[in-house]
Amino acid sequence: MIKLQYRIAQDAVSPSSFWAVFPNGMSPGVRINWKLAPEDKKRLDDIIATLERDGPNGKEFTAKGVWKHKGFECDIYDITPNP
Repeated sequence: MIKLQYRIAQDAVSPSSFWAVFPNGMSPGVRINWKLAPEDKKRLDDIIATLERDGPNGKEFTAKGVWKHKGFECDIYDITPNP
């Protein structure tokens, strides 16, 4: 499992992006290779659009994926927003 946090640009220093969350810290601007079914990618895009419009900043997600370069790049096969 990979824990990600979506940071919106309106109150961040960098552009909107996913950050990796680790027990000892965070890694900004993770490059994600989406390997989602089209309907799952659309659902995620809708969630991101809502976050960009209404917040909150720092929404966390749990993803199934594989690190290609831990903390920097991963392939994501499934992603679910945390409550």
